[in-house]
Amino acid sequence: MKRIVLALATLAVAHAAFATVIFDSITPATALRNTGSTPRNHMADVVSTTAPINAAWSWVVNSIDTGFVAIANRTYNNLTLRVRVWGNVDVNNPTNIFSNSLSDVTWNLGSPALAGPAAFGATLNYSANNVAFNIGNGQNIGIDYLFMENGQATNDLTMLLCDSTPNPGSSSNGFWRDANGNGVFDTTEARVFTGIPNANIYARINAQAVPEPTTMALAGAGLVALLRKRAKKA
Repeated sequence: MKRIVLALATLAVAHAAFATVIFDSITPATALRNTGSTPRNHMADVVSTTAPINAAWSWVVNSIDTGFVAIANRTYNNLTLRVRVWGNVDVNNPTNIFSNSLSDVTWNLGSPALAGPAAFGATLNYSANNVAFNIGNGQNIGIDYLFMENGQATNDLTMLLCDSTPNPGSSSNGFWRDANGNGVFDTTEARVFTGIPNANIYARINAQAVPEPTTMALAGAGLVALLRKRAKKA
């Protein structure tokens, strides 16, 4: 688990340059809101990313744009946001719906004075902090977000929710809230909003397509063969 400084921003976020948006619930988002239930500092979503043009390639995630809500108008002390990305999802698992950790980064938000209740935007820049990670081609992934203040749970911060049909990518209606506070999500902790058909956590994933290792090996072998052929002709 790495700790990296994260700067807070206004709610509006722009996607990273030179990257492909592979999941986006921000651009079509409406009905921004937060959950009123507690505990609410630990939430998650299950998303499906779009696939690269080349089916043999995968994605390197450069950044995730997201949003959160400060409930109280006050100074927050030693805030952190731990974001974990999971490669396996089983929404019917009675003990933990996530497994196969792909990334685990704790972002340090410092001690900001936040004029709540209000929404704020943040860009989790994995590439700039040398913690970029791979996900598969059009893979279903789980992302969970955990806010802490001075190392303790706080209900004054929670993830921003929206009514959105993601494009690109997809996500079923609903989100996950660690209702019993045990640090994981089980099948009983799925949540929806009455009257909102497509409730999702406000997020955009930016990535670059890269060849799989086997594809790179084959390309390298082909290049060697070509060079040998040219050398013989010479």
